[in-house]
Amino acid sequence: MNDPAYGARKEVARVHRAFYDAIEALDIDAMERVWLDDERVQCVHPGWELLIGRARVLEAWRAIFANTSEIHFELADLGIEIHGEIAWATCVERIRSSAGDETLEAAAVATNLFLLREGTWRLMLHHASPILRREAD
Repeated sequence: MNDPAYGARKEVARVHRAFYDAIEALDIDAMERVWLDDERVQCVHPGWELLIGRARVLEAWRAIFANTSEIHFELADLGIEIHGEIAWATCVERIRSSAGDETLEAAAVATNLFLLREGTWRLMLHHASPILRREAD
């Protein structure tokens, strides 16, 4: 297909998946490659405060990886929008993680913002908010 928008959308989807692959692999080097090299990057993990700055964001990922033995994401309802050199992806994250003897399951809605720099899409913002489920009465 020769549609430039299709190619850009496919590349954003690839980098979006690379972000979640880095998490699942607990691979800080892969995580570093996904993020934009800029001190304005931001990250909000479910239930956490806003993290600002590349060093702070990557330190949080290091801590998560060091305290997680396994994590898996099932992504649903992926939507990608592109406007010039800015792209954003929204999705529902279904998360299963293990730390020690404890296995946790959770769901979050996430927005990931990407900037096109030197021909490559890089993550600028990850924001995930927990989806709270109410028990049936």
